[in-house]
Amino acid sequence: MQAAPATAPSRFDLASVDAMLDSHPEDAARRIGGRSISLVHGENDDTAIIEGVEPVFANAPGPKGWITIPDADRNHLDARPGLARVITLAVDWFSEHLVRVECPGSETVAG
Repeated sequence: MQAAPATAPSRFDLASVDAMLDSHPEDAARRIGGRSISLVHGENDDTAIIEGVEPVFANAPGPKGWITIPDADRNHLDARPGLARVITLAVDWFSEHLVRVECPGSETVAG
């Protein structure tokens, strides 16, 4: 059996790492204006740790909500039954916080 040849990291890989290290999602949160956002986060998520999400939430200027699911990690919230719970929480939050507006000559739409 032949061993796979060793390969050096490509520029894309290194550029991706540099971009992640230079990322500031809290800056993006400031730019969303008055739009509603809802964050649902697993307490044990080791990919997007809570300390990294806190500045995003703090810098979001519009109506916002943040629910932390106890004892849940990323995988728990990305598949059933955790995903169903996240969808329900998001729908409930946005149903309460999105404003309905009447557009003349059309149906009622969320705005």
